[in-house]
This record gives sequence, structure tokens and C-alpha cells, in this order.
Amino acid sequence: MANGTEKLTRDWKKYAAQIFSEHPDWNAAQVHRQLIVILGEVKAPGISAIQKYMPALKKKWQDIQETGLDNSWHLGTLREHPLSAEAVHLCLKINKLLAKENKIIKPVTIREAEWIAQLYSYIEHNKTQWRKSWELSLWSAASVYAAYQILCDISNTDMDTRELDGALLQGRRQFVLYWASNPVINNAVMAALYQRKGLGTAAHYLEYLKGTEKDGEK
Repeated sequence: MANGTEKLTRDWKKYAAQIFSEHPDWNAAQVHRQLIVILGEVKAPGISAIQKYMPALKKKWQDIQETGLDNSWHLGTLREHPLSAEAVHLCLKINKLLAKENKIIKPVTIREAEWIAQLYSYIEHNKTQWRKSWELSLWSAASVYAAYQILCDISNTDMDTRELDGALLQGRRQFVLYWASNPVINNAVMAALYQRKGLGTAAHYLEYLKGTEKDGEK
């Protein structure tokens, strides 16, 4: 079990990764200043720790960009990223729903499609715990997992989703409450929103991910 110091180190690296993913042109000093804003001077690491961490951060960021997993998903991507027939059907339907309901939302990404393939069976069989349009709830859940995966990959830290999984099992409301109140995962989602700039405001997209009571929730 990780002690407090190990957890703090793991968390500041995730915060640093989130900051860098929003501002890949920033230097160590700029990242350090923003970490102080987020964590406070007591919990934030020293500038030397950030300077040592930056080369690895930049390398991981470049590696992630080169995978192309955060490009838009379409049937042509199945050649390199195959999905089950059920997942393909859902991704097509979700893209159609996104285009119909809100034209500023970016279509499903390849990374999100892979998470949709992992999550759809559970959410479909428990769709009464989710919004009326359970397919969009599936996409929003996949978006959260995908965003957290990016953050963990950039920071080179373990993707421990046990608490997030527990919230998922309790239905949409508890899932949203958990990730929105968890600083690390919330920041991961916000970093992902930044990558969708030009396709609507982050605030609008965040609200769409969270859903609203008038969306037909039972």
C-alpha cells in the first residue's frame, strides 16, 4: 500500500501532466507556477523536480500524439483498431446522436471507441440506472475513462480505476458525482476538453458529459 509521500508524488505528476497537456509549449517554471496554484506551496514539488520530470513528460506526450488514438473514430479505423460488431453499431449510433443533439461536440475518438467496447455490455444491461439515452451515457462514461487513461499515460503512473469502477456500478448519478469531485480525474477530463477546443466551449462539453436532470433520467 502506498504511503502518503508516494501518493503525493503520484498525484503531482498527474497534475503536471494535466497542465502540460493543456499547455505543451510551457517550460518547467510555468508548469511549476501552475502546480503551486493547484496544490499550494507546501504540497507542490520544487522547481528542480519539475525540471527533471519535463523531458519524460514531453516524450510521453509526443508518443501519445503519435498513436493517433485521439483522432476521430470512423469505419476506416477498424483496419488498425478492430472492434466487435456490437461496439461498431454503438459507435455509429452515438456519432449520429451527437451530431443530432449537439453539433459542436466532437465525434467519438478511437480511444473512446475502445472504452465503449469495454463498457457497453454492463451499461446496456443496467440502463435503467443511466439516462434515458443510455448510449450517450455510455459515451460520456467512456470519455471519462479515456481522459483518465491519457493522463496516466502521460504521467507514466498506474491507471487505478477501482474507485471509479465502484461509482460506475452505482449508476449515472454516483458516477458523475465521483469523477466530478475527484480532483485528479476531474482535471483529466478538463485536459481532454482542452483538446476539443474550437468545437465548443469546455464548459458546454463538461455540462454535456455530466448530463442534466431534464435529459430523461428515471
